[in-house]
Amino acid sequence: MAKIPAVVVSGFLGSGKTTFILRSLLPRLKGRKISVVVNDFGEVNYDKIRLYQEGLEVYGIEGNCFCCELGGEFLNTLASIKRQGVEFLVVETSGVSDPSPIYYSLESSGFSVELIMGVFALDIEEGLLKHPLLQAQMDASHCFVLTKADLLPEREVLRKLKPFLEWQKPTFLAKEGYVEEDIESLFGQVQEKPRSGGKHQSFESYTLRLKGFYSKLEVEEFFRKLPRNIYRAKGIIHCLESPLPLSLNYSFGNLIWERLEVEEEPFLVFIGDKIDHKLFEAFPKPQRLSYIHEKQCFPLCDFDAREGVGYIKGNLAGELETAERLLEELEEEDFLFVSGEALSFKGFSDIKKFCEDLKNSHFKRLVLWKVPSGVVSYLLEHLPPDKLVYHLSKHYLLPKAHLSLRVDTKEKEEVLLSLISKSFVV
Repeated sequence: MAKIPAVVVSGFLGSGKTTFILRSLLPRLKGRKISVVVNDFGEVNYDKIRLYQEGLEVYGIEGNCFCCELGGEFLNTLASIKRQGVEFLVVETSGVSDPSPIYYSLESSGFSVELIMGVFALDIEEGLLKHPLLQAQMDASHCFVLTKADLLPEREVLRKLKPFLEWQKPTFLAKEGYVEEDIESLFGQVQEKPRSGGKHQSFESYTLRLKGFYSKLEVEEFFRKLPRNIYRAKGIIHCLESPLPLSLNYSFGNLIWERLEVEEEPFLVFIGDKIDHKLFEAFPKPQRLSYIHEKQCFPLCDFDAREGVGYIKGNLAGELETAERLLEELEEEDFLFVSGEALSFKGFSDIKKFCEDLKNSHFKRLVLWKVPSGVVSYLLEHLPPDKLVYHLSKHYLLPKAHLSLRVDTKEKEEVLLSLISKSFVV
């Protein structure tokens, strides 16, 4: 039976392996039946979640690294993949794994390792380049993919390249995870086998299980104060500034945020050396997202913060004209009035449930009063087109709504509520 081709993507903590797989490797394998095995050093497999979002067949191995006591689970996973009729396998190792044992496990399990790619960040601290684990990862790699080149000046890139070029291996620069060169031409061309054995260092991980919404600014302040022995952190967190969950990627002092529409329970995994668990007592306290966070919770779609204007079916109109149109249309048909003052969201799942409740409502016209504009923007993306959203907000206008009006003073609130109060349903 012919062996199944496989590639191993290795590299140190925070090097951008998952981003490289998503943006450079998988597009080159389009058309084949692919499986991905992801090992994450920690209690929750964040990289598996990111890849699963792309609709891939992903197998996750959590809690430790391939080159330690998880060999049995890894081999069982490989056997399961073979039974699925997979045409190509991508293996992403944890940042604390030596890829050598993985190579030999694959070769002995009916797979042919076409290439071991070592993904390393050019902005890594130079002292870490002599770390025994990094040296083992470099030694086992058939080629190097150097990420974050776009974050450094050209002169600095040339200087940082030098220790990698000394290995005399094919080297590619990746910008935002994308490699322009024909990297797949190396598949199956490299015959050199990595040294057997494998090194594993005594890294530690600590997982924070999160509840509620957090201030993004407070979270960033917490990360600014982290000691240098915490190299990496990643996970999913709900922040007051976004109706959608945010992925958090921290690597050697650099923090990157990205919106993700996932329902996974929020968490953060920290990886480092001799982690003091008392550090996490200073992590910010959670809150519920409510109408008081209207200004803080930014919309997902286009918005306008001007005073004295409104929007009717996407067209700019005067404030008075918009208010008159609102009252005229609400007299034509029954409507549902939802007050943000009666709502609070513990997490993204609450926002999704709120959206489903509105979808299932028999009312066509939905008057959303003081519901955070960020939440309303999510609703506008997911409600069916026959639902007409009347967005009444203190801070933002949403042109995508059927009608949007700023109600930014107490006087406006009182007048508008008195005019529509006879018909609304809470």
